[in-house]
Amino acid sequence: VPQKDTHCPEDELSEDISMAEVAEGEFHLTPSAQAILAYLEDRGGEPVTKSAIAADLDRSEKTVDRLMSKMREHGYIQVEERWTETGAQLANSYTVVSR
Repeated sequence: VPQKDTHCPEDELSEDISMAEVAEGEFHLTPSAQAILAYLEDRGGEPVTKSAIAADLDRSEKTVDRLMSKMREHGYIQVEERWTETGAQLANSYTVVSR
């Protein structure tokens, strides 16, 4: 009998907060952050929304947004914003930066 996933978004809060400076400017990537990086690498820069990432990885949108902002700030990912001709925002394209 398959077991139901008991993952709770609340469990992500302590994990997200633990993404802190460890030593000399290096940052610890949490398992959720690592999952996001692997997901983005697999997509190869194909546009995707944060809500789609959250749904596909079974994480809250708030957690994905927070982690992606931190990873962008610390050089783990690059973001290419995309817009329509009329100025409406489309799904961004994310690229994992080689480190």
